Amino acid sequence: MIDAWDARWLDRLNQDLRFAVRTLRRTPGFTLSALVTIAVGVASTTAMFAVMNGVLLRPLPVREQDRLVVIWTEDRKSGVDHFPFSYGAFAAFRNQLTSFASLAGTDFNGAWTIPCQIGDATLSLRGGIVAGNYFGTLGVKALVGRVLTDSDDVVGGPRVVVISQDVWRNQFAGDDHVVGKRLRLNDVAYTVVGVIPREFEYPRGAQLWTTLALVVPQWVSQPTQPALDLIGRLKPGTTVAAAQAEVLNATRIGTADGKEWRPVFRSFSDMVVGDVRRPVLVLSAAALLVLILASLNVGSLLLVRGEARAYEFAIRSAIGAGRWRVVRQLVTETVFLCVVGGIVGALLAYWGLQVFRAIAPANLPRADELHIDAAALAFALLASFVAAFLAGYAPARALVRADLGNVLRGGSNPRASYGWRRIAVVGQIALALLVLTEAGLLSRSFARLASVDTGFGRDGLLFVTPWLPPGKYSNGQQVADLIDRLVIRTRGLPGVTRATAVSHLPFSLNGIDMSYSVEGQDRRSAAANPLLTYVSATPDYFQTLDVPLRQGRGFSERDRAGAPLVVVVSETVARRMWPGREAIGKRLKLGPPDYPDPWRTVVGVAADTRYRDLLDTRSSLYVPDRQPPGADEVWVPTILVLR
Repeated sequence: MIDAWDARWLDRLNQDLRFAVRTLRRTPGFTLSALVTIAVGVASTTAMFAVMNGVLLRPLPVREQDRLVVIWTEDRKSGVDHFPFSYGAFAAFRNQLTSFASLAGTDFNGAWTIPCQIGDATLSLRGGIVAGNYFGTLGVKALVGRVLTDSDDVVGGPRVVVISQDVWRNQFAGDDHVVGKRLRLNDVAYTVVGVIPREFEYPRGAQLWTTLALVVPQWVSQPTQPALDLIGRLKPGTTVAAAQAEVLNATRIGTADGKEWRPVFRSFSDMVVGDVRRPVLVLSAAALLVLILASLNVGSLLLVRGEARAYEFAIRSAIGAGRWRVVRQLVTETVFLCVVGGIVGALLAYWGLQVFRAIAPANLPRADELHIDAAALAFALLASFVAAFLAGYAPARALVRADLGNVLRGGSNPRASYGWRRIAVVGQIALALLVLTEAGLLSRSFARLASVDTGFGRDGLLFVTPWLPPGKYSNGQQVADLIDRLVIRTRGLPGVTRATAVSHLPFSLNGIDMSYSVEGQDRRSAAANPLLTYVSATPDYFQTLDVPLRQGRGFSERDRAGAPLVVVVSETVARRMWPGREAIGKRLKLGPPDYPDPWRTVVGVAADTRYRDLLDTRSSLYVPDRQPPGADEVWVPTILVLR
């Protein structure tokens, strides 16, 4: 039941709203300017709130995420900042460590691109290689079917895979009976046993998951290869410091071989969000400043408009309208204006977010979850009322202090609004300068990154990744022969001037770091050498990528199996290992001095490049594709074409 007081209140509100609409319709220029200004402010703030909420604030689809940590090791002394554990260490830790309720492992390289056949379609999907208890440790439940378990992580066991919700929808049409269907990964048949909710995406970009024992059984049968990051769930009441101390004690390698190994703990949420937290917060702060600036702008317009309407307010006051009644009418107009602007802003935010998702960088986590939901709409409404308060406070206060009687007598009351107008103008200028400064800094950072000298020529390069079915190309010799044929045929294509093949794409997360020893070093001194980026390439690599050679030569057709082993190093390696001396003719090997890899002769010194990291140059070691470290190495290359 609506009582009499409520009825009177609603009637007054209805009168105020109708009068506000009539008043705003009489000044379309002012109304349109104010609506657009508020809409832009609300749209930018709401869109960035949706991004911040989707990327940073919304809980991850795991159980008790605050207790999840990701662990690897580092050696600050030699600059190794991310060194994985072996499967043997992982298996031992599961039995020894008492700080963790559960401990899982995942390939430290992240998600790999895997050729996948589903029916007649051939796709490139991103796959995560994980321990069997991976989903159980994280507390992720399957949407359909089941998750992977320890019973799936057995060498020679049935080949099973779980797929993401997007793959299920797009490739299996959301079939409720998808469990039991088959797909082929690298031309090997796997059975689908479950569907993982869309919200879960770790390793970043993963679209399907299978177990370590099925994909890399050698890690399990010969568990000394460093390959895994560990994911642990801390027991209730256990601190990160206590767990870190226990892991350090369990490794028993605190200081060994000249290195000072220490376990590194990162929260699971930090690993998912990655390095985008600061940019998202900066852009959100900028959007908030835009909203405040828009509100002050509208407030200034309202102050000027209020002065023009001073005579109207004076007449209304003279015929019986109380001062607060007139103020209430002004507030109603302001709120109505800002709410309508907020509705338009919410629509603009929806469209803007679609554009943002389309152009968002590939490393933005949880990008598929960005949408205008109830929380974003509530934020848009809140932003509208904040804008109404900021825009309407000064005009309302000026009206309260105005001498309306003097206005009727033909005078004015400049002090009632001029002070607030000065404050609003100063505020607008200050905020505009702040926003422009921030935009300038961001633009300058972008320009500097875009102009960074990567050390290799980027213009005209085309990268193509061929799919080599392992059943047909099962050893390194077959792969190398195919690569030679592909490179020769690619060079003959119209418009192609050079072609080569290389082991990894630029800025690839799956690059290989390699240790090395220089002739004359003992094991301890060699252990202090920093890891190098390992690059396997065919002849013409340096010419195709336009990587300058400071000394010596690159690779030629003579650098094949059976010929003397050669290597090209980057100039930083040459300066570090042979300061003031000629590097050409010196010898080094991959691994420690007692490693079975034979000695290789340095035939060239190449310029340092940013092939792996745009911010810093990386020291590199280049090996001809026909002289790999292992005779049985299977190499899936990337063809580089210079147009």
